[in-house]
Amino acid sequence: MTFVDRRRGSRRAGRSARAQFRARRRRVLRENWRDWLVIAAVGAGSVVAVVLVERDVVAFIFAGLAGSAVTLCLFGWLIGGHVDSLPWIWGSIGERQTAEALAGLDNSWACEHDIPRQRGNWDHVLVGPPGVFLLDSKRLARRVVVGGDMLAAGRLSYAGAGFRAGAARLCDALEARVGRRPWVQPVVVIWGDFPQRRLEDNRVIYVHGSELLAWLGSRPGRLSAEDCRELGEAVRQIGEADAPAG
Repeated sequence: MTFVDRRRGSRRAGRSARAQFRARRRRVLRENWRDWLVIAAVGAGSVVAVVLVERDVVAFIFAGLAGSAVTLCLFGWLIGGHVDSLPWIWGSIGERQTAEALAGLDNSWACEHDIPRQRGNWDHVLVGPPGVFLLDSKRLARRVVVGGDMLAAGRLSYAGAGFRAGAARLCDALEARVGRRPWVQPVVVIWGDFPQRRLEDNRVIYVHGSELLAWLGSRPGRLSAEDCRELGEAVRQIGEADAPAG
């Protein structure tokens, strides 16, 4: 029996992050609709003025105002209405980058992407001969430093305990499916400036995305082909059971 290759997953990586970004954008635009209405009105009025005025200098000024209003509206839409929405779209990009990297694995591996949970989601659950891995993708604009059971990038920080808790919950879910409790290794895949490149801190692996495949390939085999099939199928079932309706 051939192990089914699910490296690309039945769901697209980054879907939950993109949904959160769109939801935040809608909320921000609703809350600040008066400001955006004023900008749109200025733009529309400037376009009318360009058509009606006869003096070239004045028309040029109104054309500049119209262009600025359009640019501001487009920029606001792209960033989700506020810069606080940007981490969600950055997160989506990081998850897609990880999914693209995992596509380079052979068919002894299986992966499900973006498995929804009651709070948040599991970015990637990977099963292969070296074991079960819960991958959390992070695309960060600032330099990343790991130490003291903490990942820090500028003002952002993530505690190692959160990554271990996610792995423990995945252990629970797999135990309920297969009747035994496999070890799940939490892995943080970092896309950005990460000089440490690859390290382990308090049972959490932190690895730069460009080195993910090399690190996975260096891991010793622990699971048989039958174990991989059973656990891979259990992960798929967990994803299907927890997928939102519709």
